Amino acid sequence: MDLIVFQEVLDVVAYVDRVLSAPHGSLLLVGRAGVGRKSAVRIVSALHGAKLVSFKMGKAYNLKNFKNDLKSVSPWYL
Repeated sequence: MDLIVFQEVLDVVAYVDRVLSAPHGSLLLVGRAGVGRKSAVRIVSALHGAKLVSFKMGKAYNLKNFKNDLKSVSPWYL
């Protein structure tokens, strides 16, 4: 992954790592484009050896689609 590292990217990586390292940690990243949210999550998931899953969403995406997506990736989701 080619990435230009600057202070905002390091801040996001540190924040994502801190939150996801906590028990039951989860987060929703919202912000300006180009800050490096996706890259930060990819870096942290690689550091922790975690599998990263992204859902394809569109205008017609709803709660039923979300539940089906969760079922396809998580054996613990009922």
